[in-house]
Amino acid sequence: MPFLRFLFLLLFLTAGAGGSSLPLVGTVIAHAQQPPVSQQETMEQKAADQIASLRTRLDALSAEVERRASDDAALTDIKVRVDSLIRDVLKVSVDLRPRLNEIKSRLDQLGEPPKDGQPAEAEEVTQERHKLTANRLEVNTLTGQAEDISIKASELSNAITRMRRELFAEQLFAHTEISAEVFSQAASSFVAEASDFKRTLGSWVTFILKFKRAPSALP
Repeated sequence: MPFLRFLFLLLFLTAGAGGSSLPLVGTVIAHAQQPPVSQQETMEQKAADQIASLRTRLDALSAEVERRASDDAALTDIKVRVDSLIRDVLKVSVDLRPRLNEIKSRLDQLGEPPKDGQPAEAEEVTQERHKLTANRLEVNTLTGQAEDISIKASELSNAITRMRRELFAEQLFAHTEISAEVFSQAASSFVAEASDFKRTLGSWVTFILKFKRAPSALP
């Protein structure tokens, strides 16, 4: 392998130089032996960063709603962004689900730790179980945080809908002055209309009764 050839060449050169560079070789070897960053750990860190960003977005949207509470067009735009945030939060939870299932599956494979009186298990197994248990707690915590953001975002979306309805009602009634005089005029108009309807109905009933009493004209 190219890396091994490079390492042997480096060892040969340092040996020829009297071994003065052996510490450097040891450093290279140590870095080569370090395991790569776990993909799962990267996934969990990514989820944590996304949740922090989503929380910041939600706080900013909430503050914007308070500032633009009387602007229907602004509220409409904010609601679109809030609903988009809800979808982003759901995606984070969905992306964490396979990781949680993987942890649970691996813990099932390891089984329960040995009880008192049972043979001790390998130290590597115990360490792995502890690590997986911590990972499971971390994923559950992240999922709970995402759910909390989703609930608050949904409440904000519903609040915006209510605010827009109230604004619509205010604008609708703003064109009509509601006062005692308006109610008085409406009552007078209702009484007049009722009186006219009563007279019309009375005339119609009288006509029907007279028509029934009139003798039929036979040829």
